Amino acid sequence: MRQEQQFSVPSCSIIVIFRLKHILQLRAPLLMSTFLLLMLSACDKRSTPQPAALSKKESSTSSLTDAPEPLTSKNNALSHYGSPPSLGASANKPACLAPFSTSPALQVANASSCPTDPNGRPNMPSAVIAFESLDGPRSIQVEIARTQAHQRHGLMYRSKLEDGTGMLFTFPDTALRSFWMKNTCLALDMIFLDSSGFIVGILEQVPPQNLEPRAISCMAKYVLEVPAGYARKVELQPGSHMALPQLNAVPNP
Repeated sequence: MRQEQQFSVPSCSIIVIFRLKHILQLRAPLLMSTFLLLMLSACDKRSTPQPAALSKKESSTSSLTDAPEPLTSKNNALSHYGSPPSLGASANKPACLAPFSTSPALQVANASSCPTDPNGRPNMPSAVIAFESLDGPRSIQVEIARTQAHQRHGLMYRSKLEDGTGMLFTFPDTALRSFWMKNTCLALDMIFLDSSGFIVGILEQVPPQNLEPRAISCMAKYVLEVPAGYARKVELQPGSHMALPQLNAVPNP
């Protein structure tokens, strides 16, 4: 930006003297006095420093664009319960976390009737999964579905599942997992975990007895099925950690 030229006191005085000499040659005293007063007044104004105007960047009033950016709904969803519990977790958090609403899903009821199991329930090994919630340590007693026969049967034909119990599906690799609810009479929460025990996604209030595939956008190595509403009750969320036992060392029943 071009700045206006500012006259100093000495240069202004020289101009006054020059003009005064010219007027004296004309021998006009009244004109000389008037001109002298005007020129000296002009010199005073020009010699007084004026405060520089603040530039747009130096303005003391911030614009709205300078205000802190508000939290997005995505940040609210992941920060709703605070930092994920650690309980022996490594520093390597999962890169993929499926969205999880801060508002509970509509409650789904169990099926009013349940068919009889034609082949009987298979025997599965059991173990305990530990994790931290806001009100202290918790644990879930789980059946381990680690063979194809176990996984094909799952929780079908059951009319009851106690709170604090569930079924853990284990797989040899990490991949996208999809489940359906054929002949499953219980409404369930499905908790998807990576190989380190971090929760990468939760499907809550999955309705019973339907064939719609249920999946999340993140890959998982384990899927834990628990009674509907349990995940929200104990304040689990994507990013939380669960301490899985040495599943390969769990003996068959």
